[in-house]
Amino acid sequence: MALSVVVGLVGFGFHIAGDLAGTESIVWARLLYRNPVLGPLLFCDLALLGALSILPEPTAPKVVSPTAERVPERAGQVT
Repeated sequence: MALSVVVGLVGFGFHIAGDLAGTESIVWARLLYRNPVLGPLLFCDLALLGALSILPEPTAPKVVSPTAERVPERAGQVT
């Protein structure tokens, strides 16, 4: 999963460098229509989802009701 994050970030850098190569300023048409800038970041998204899927599922604490601990009353006994 860590390798997917690294590949995604390196690919993002390559795509940005490819879109900005040979220009002195940002050309928005190149960013929108050439290399998909956010495409490599999908590797990072999938790594995050994979990491979330292997986390242990939280368990709810066992709740004991106060009525379960009472001693049953005997018939006819006055307290």
